[in-house]
Amino acid sequence: MPLKLYLLVGLAYSCFFCTDILIRKYSVNANSFSFILKRSAYTVLLSFALLVGSLTILTPPSVLVALQIIGISIICGMGLWLFILANRHISFPNVVVINLFGLLVQQLAARFILGEHFSPYFYPSLAICVLGLLVQASVPKLQKGLILALLSITCWSFGYSLLSIPLKYTAVTWSAFIMESTILFSAWLIYKLTRKDADQKVEKSPIKPLNFIIIAVLTTMGSLLIKQSYKEFQVGEISLLYLFLFPFSLLVSKWYFKEEISKREWVGSIIIFIGIILFVIR
Repeated sequence: MPLKLYLLVGLAYSCFFCTDILIRKYSVNANSFSFILKRSAYTVLLSFALLVGSLTILTPPSVLVALQIIGISIICGMGLWLFILANRHISFPNVVVINLFGLLVQQLAARFILGEHFSPYFYPSLAICVLGLLVQASVPKLQKGLILALLSITCWSFGYSLLSIPLKYTAVTWSAFIMESTILFSAWLIYKLTRKDADQKVEKSPIKPLNFIIIAVLTTMGSLLIKQSYKEFQVGEISLLYLFLFPFSLLVSKWYFKEEISKREWVGSIIIFIGIILFVIR
């Protein structure tokens, strides 16, 4: 694989991982859509500034490409919302493990939608991963969070796989701006419609604007880097690189949040990891 791909994916993963930690830290006691609304307000401003600064604002995508990105953005926005909900029910290290399942989702999309090479080891790997998920699901307190985390990573992985199609016809800065604007508008609309019935969680302490700015900077940087990689390289190649960063992210998340993980959770995580390793070493 080209060195450029390693750099793009490695830097993007680092940005998204730090963003995930901050989202976990600050969103737990906040209304989901209110948090996404504030977060997205900053990302839209930043992505628009980059759009203008790079002069790519002068070369907008076609209406069809823009509509494709909007539809995909709704899927990714659902992934963000489900990620916030999942973190309220299971530990962050468990969410990191379940995110590996996204690799298999992207491989499915790469094969059946994008027509890329499909490994014969996919199905045995999938079976082993499902076994690991079932082991984790046997812990009653994890079941709701497990489902939410699976839905979240499915939305993100499937959405970004599809995004590789319109990215061939537009600049990554336009893609980032359209995606963040769509997520912002969707969050605003749903927040307004469900405000009376929404979770009335009271924040223990208000989230400082600086924290949202940091989240916005990391999100935008990660978004541009990963979109550039999807624009230039195959989905199947990109998803495999995430595996090599997984052990580091698991250890850091375990150390940072100091959350206890039961033996059964560890067993399930190890089984999932073995399934992914089988898929990679083919």
